[in-house]
Amino acid sequence: MKAAHIAIAAATIAPVVLACVTADDDVNPVLPAVDGGADGSAQDAIVADVAVTPTAVSSPPTFLRIANWSPDSPAVDLCIAPHGTGGFLGPLIGALAASTDSGPSGVSFPIVSAYISVPPGQYDARIVVAGASDCAAGIGTDATSLPTLAASGFATFALVGEAHPSGGEAALKIAVFLDDSSSSAAVALRFVNASPELLEVDLGTGTLSAMNFTPLFQGVQFASASMPVLTDASGASIDKNGYETLSKLANVTLSAHLTGAATDSVATTVPVSAASGSILTIALVGGTSAALAALLECVDNAGTVGTLENCTLLP
Repeated sequence: MKAAHIAIAAATIAPVVLACVTADDDVNPVLPAVDGGADGSAQDAIVADVAVTPTAVSSPPTFLRIANWSPDSPAVDLCIAPHGTGGFLGPLIGALAASTDSGPSGVSFPIVSAYISVPPGQYDARIVVAGASDCAAGIGTDATSLPTLAASGFATFALVGEAHPSGGEAALKIAVFLDDSSSSAAVALRFVNASPELLEVDLGTGTLSAMNFTPLFQGVQFASASMPVLTDASGASIDKNGYETLSKLANVTLSAHLTGAATDSVATTVPVSAASGSILTIALVGGTSAALAALLECVDNAGTVGTLENCTLLP
């Protein structure tokens, strides 16, 4: 299998090596590997014709993926520009689809794209309709106050909110979450609240109705990830990107509730399991008139094929 990535520079950037996986919770995670092979091997990149800077890239790339967590938005793609330049390049998923000949050229709600490699640095972001031929017509407002992406780092660019908000629903915005890329033998779990109407949510194991609910994350606000703390109420630590280390995740029911609720449940899953070493993001999506609330599981360090990440709506 050939590796695929988007080269956002005149020089070739080391590619992400994509591995075939299934979409179940017990997949053995495969960390994206970087390789600069140019010898015709499976690690050679199929480089899309996208250029942001005329200079060669001397440092390792950074990796970003695009999540469409806006319930009433169309399928979308992402364009980026070095911060403050206004020189938007892309659309990135369209270029990735063309280079791999595999997968759609955009992400529909609540899908997440595969990681794409770009040079490290600070970028401005613009969302465009999937299939757009250029970056001229953006959806919503460009995001220009985003964190700097470090070399060899990973990040999720998420479109959240509603294109047509009503009542107290949040409007469209781009939220960026820095992702973990390595894990111990345990399971790393993070929670993101991407529901435009459910503005403060807890996630935990068990259910309120069964009176066995144990919170993992509390008070997670819209467009935010679980907050880093040295230790939470259970004594577990949450790292700077919002991931809590669990000794295991085996046959566990996850449920989300409005913070402070006594009985109502936003979303409850069937029992979930994950292989040791997995890095998981659980996102609360929907919860509006456009889509019912649901929990989406992404195995952040699993290999991918084509343009889509290994994410599954939990039943």
